[in-house]
Amino acid sequence: VFRNKFSRQIATMGEETVRKLVRMKVLIVGMTGIGTEVAKNIILQGSRAVTFYDPTPVAMKDLGVNFCLSESDIGKRRDEVTVPKLQELSKECKVSMVNELTDEVVADHTVVVITSHDVMSKPDMIRWNEFCRGFTIDSTNDAGAPIKKPAPISFIYAFTGGMFGTVFVDHGDKHVVSDPNGEHPMVRMVSSISIEENGLVRYAVPDGQRPESLPEGCMIEFADVEGMYATDDATYQTHGISINKSKAWQTFKRPGDPVNTLRIGDTRGFSEYVGGGTFTEKKTPTPFAFKSLATSITHPGELPMTDMVNFGVEYQQHIALQATLDFHSKNGRLPTPNDESDTEEVLKLAQRFVGAMQVFNETTPNAKVAAIDNDVDEDVIRKVHNDGWVGVTAARAHTALHTVQSYSIPHMTHHLLGAAAVLSLRSTPGVSCSR
Repeated sequence: VFRNKFSRQIATMGEETVRKLVRMKVLIVGMTGIGTEVAKNIILQGSRAVTFYDPTPVAMKDLGVNFCLSESDIGKRRDEVTVPKLQELSKECKVSMVNELTDEVVADHTVVVITSHDVMSKPDMIRWNEFCRGFTIDSTNDAGAPIKKPAPISFIYAFTGGMFGTVFVDHGDKHVVSDPNGEHPMVRMVSSISIEENGLVRYAVPDGQRPESLPEGCMIEFADVEGMYATDDATYQTHGISINKSKAWQTFKRPGDPVNTLRIGDTRGFSEYVGGGTFTEKKTPTPFAFKSLATSITHPGELPMTDMVNFGVEYQQHIALQATLDFHSKNGRLPTPNDESDTEEVLKLAQRFVGAMQVFNETTPNAKVAAIDNDVDEDVIRKVHNDGWVGVTAARAHTALHTVQSYSIPHMTHHLLGAAAVLSLRSTPGVSCSR
């Protein structure tokens, strides 16, 4: 029944990944355009439970981005009016709401998605991100003694305002990715295997396979190779009766090696290669450490490039976002577009943020990783402020939704390697159009 119901998803992502998606329990904070779209897709995907938290009263502006709302809902809680309408999408997914965000509520979920500043400020986001990163469950070690086992809760922050959007992802500092690219394993036909300390494998690309290089240092497994039998006990104990029975080999290349070749380990314990055979790329689990929200604010690292014309503008967007969030923390609201006093305050907060980062770098000159080190570009900050917080459009919410899905949701299932920390999206008049 399961395979028939989710046959399309299984064909795309694999059964293991789909089973993990179905078991997810998602808490969405903020029923904005993004929150509603994420909830819709998660419910239709088949997840077992989705919980909403957004006590904000429905306003007229919400009707343009949340398809669950109507004029009769104005003044009511966003989450309260959204629950029954999204529940209609699937009877198998439990859709509910909570009146308060507590440790117990968050701990009962596997994913937290923050989408609205009406509900949560920057300090609150940092607090909940640290809670999710450090979450543990009671367990026992091999000796039966009780221990606290790390069980981080995936944390996603996605926000759009007018022509600007940003996505932050954190799955913990010990996340393991089983499939870094989501592509089918590459298969190659073996032409020859040399007998030497670092065996050289010559190969050809079979019909129907992509003519591209294998990932550097990838693992491969052989099949249907004629010859290449173990000739001594040591080789037999390590690799089995033949190279076809051997465990995966790690590949590498040497300078001057011919095209369509790769090297494996010591093959001197095998008999001569006779002919035929294939090898298949074997994807191996890879640990990946995500940074916390607090660390990503001060040490964003190399941000994904979204603008090929205005090089480095992503860092100005990052500074503008931090200044805007600091404005929100101070005033309890986002800055008003084209309001000169608000613009000046945002600029001052941007200068304060950059100044604090400069002091950090000056006082920690030998730090392994430096804090963000950019001057404030007032023109970009003004454009992001004046054009970026005008309001949310349905199209922009869809863009952020697909970004969350492409970069974040697969990562929760350990299926893909997506965004490492922060991705900013912008389509700002006078600067450029980015996706």
